[in-house]
Amino acid sequence: MESKFTSSFEHFHSPQSTKSIAEGKTPLEIKNKLRRLYLHYSCLGSRNNTNLLTLPKLSKFLRDIQILPNLLSREECDIIISSEAKRDKCISFDNFCEIMVKISASLMEKGNHSYQGLVSMIDAHIFPLYDALKEQGQVDTFNQSDFDFDTDSARVLQDSIFVLQEIYKAYFPWEDVAPEDKSILSKKSWASLFTLVTEFMITPYILPRALLLKIWQDLVESNEDIPELKYFNINDKGRAFTLKKFLLFLLRTAIYGKFHQEFSTVRERTEFILSRMERSNGFSNWHSKISKPYSNKLSLSSTQKFSLASTSVSRDLIKSERFVLDRRGKFSGLLESKWSEIEDVFRDYCSYGTISSQKLLSPFQYVKVFEDAGLLHSESEYCLKRQELEIIYFSLVQRPHFIDDGVLSPKFVFQAAGESGKMTFNQFIKSLEIISKKLIKDPNDEDELEIFIHSLLKTPRKSQSTLRSTSIKDLIHDLSTEKTLDIWHNTLEVYAKVYLNHQNKISSQSFIQFATDFSIYPDLVTKGKLNQVYLNLYENDYKEVAGQQLSERTEGISINQMIDGIAYCCLESKIPIDSPNEKLCVALGRMLQSKGPSIVAQKTGHTRRTEMVRSSKLIKLLGMPFLKPQPKLTFDQILGNELSNN
Repeated sequence: MESKFTSSFEHFHSPQSTKSIAEGKTPLEIKNKLRRLYLHYSCLGSRNNTNLLTLPKLSKFLRDIQILPNLLSREECDIIISSEAKRDKCISFDNFCEIMVKISASLMEKGNHSYQGLVSMIDAHIFPLYDALKEQGQVDTFNQSDFDFDTDSARVLQDSIFVLQEIYKAYFPWEDVAPEDKSILSKKSWASLFTLVTEFMITPYILPRALLLKIWQDLVESNEDIPELKYFNINDKGRAFTLKKFLLFLLRTAIYGKFHQEFSTVRERTEFILSRMERSNGFSNWHSKISKPYSNKLSLSSTQKFSLASTSVSRDLIKSERFVLDRRGKFSGLLESKWSEIEDVFRDYCSYGTISSQKLLSPFQYVKVFEDAGLLHSESEYCLKRQELEIIYFSLVQRPHFIDDGVLSPKFVFQAAGESGKMTFNQFIKSLEIISKKLIKDPNDEDELEIFIHSLLKTPRKSQSTLRSTSIKDLIHDLSTEKTLDIWHNTLEVYAKVYLNHQNKISSQSFIQFATDFSIYPDLVTKGKLNQVYLNLYENDYKEVAGQQLSERTEGISINQMIDGIAYCCLESKIPIDSPNEKLCVALGRMLQSKGPSIVAQKTGHTRRTEMVRSSKLIKLLGMPFLKPQPKLTFDQILGNELSNN
């Protein structure tokens, strides 16, 4: 049997390079390059978590190395990823390495976890991408030769070291005393750093969240030496995010931040950041985090010649950081005429990527609306930037005081900040008013307003499942599986009752929990498929009533619907059996051999051995073997074993 690698190698290897590149590297060197790629793809977009490599970003990585869809289908990749990442929302670096092992094994003959298969994939796919990104300056960009490091700016920070050190102690008190593992400290410090830059008016106004994360990952998670730290002549403190790294973080913020003013040196940028921090609410309140009483004499600019008054930045800059809007009567009237259609778009994207909420819009979903509408493309007539959308989103949801009260239409009043943390429909409408003012110069141009609204309404609604037009029950019964489905319902109905809520319905969380307990997810199907199936079942059971508000809708499906949905997921899975009846029998056998029955037994005190015997007899009658997991070797074991053999 020929490996899937054969044709790929002929395409990727250059004629003059026949020797393996990866074989000449130590496991540490290989992992360092993989880590840099991991950090690069983790920083695509914006998130507020240190482990940011989500499934969409990993899928982009697999497309860039020409694995997806050239050598593996999306479904095959999703199964591999889900089996390793389990229920984690983000993929850690260790899981990323193990996913590479499983992908290389799936491409080799018989799926062997071999050293040669892993090295071949690294040589043919991963290292060429790394070299290309390095030439473009997208990886290895945070070293001394790649940016204009100003030692004068380091001295500016050292002049304010007393106050900065107190701020560091206030926001990262565990760094010096906590006995936890370094990875635990890193997570706590990341969360605290995000709070710090928000309270001190650094993010998102100067430092976008994506760039904030990239700097953090390079300073803390790259596990590499940072030569710039030697320029800070102070006693270092902390273990994960040290005091020197905190100072270097401020310096890199000055270097890579987005400023409204022109500055000739990094020193001036650094001084501006310190003066801005001193004017923020964070500087007024940070002393409350420590027991030491606050002194008004503490200042970040008292030892500097540079101050807010000496700059040309004053009220004009402050006003530029607020949304100064005007009423748009014609725009409001146009919104009202398209109200139901806009609400449909809002509801669709509330369900994008999740089924746990159909009422609120997350930052990712909000940006996705405009991305699908083509408003983030440079060739679009109305071009937006992702950073601008994020600022609008968080200004509406978290900092509504940035918007003048006088500009709010009575119909579009939004909730107070902090109630939900996500965007409501009224806030979404308000954001459209803000964006229209930015994109359309003439507020009286009705044609331009209609074009803008139409671009939103023609979004492809990617969150909608292709299953919505047809009932899942009709789809699976068309396959002549009635007898097998009867066994499914008789067997699983008692187990499913445990997952009912107080309304005797199966919620979206319970649907996924059932699939997890009974080894359907992530072993056979992805979470995305479960989302699609649940939405189909939900929408066919609860038809929208005209005029019904989003907050009034209930969520849940019946037991029979859930069992039909799980059966459909199994039929759509990659179980290597053609017959639908046989595939359902094997899937049922897997479910009854999973931890699901024991979990239900612990909750109820009863067992269902009758169903297990019935299913086992059925599978023996059909002669269907159970799917057994293959032995697993880790990334380090594969490389380490080969090196020890050599």
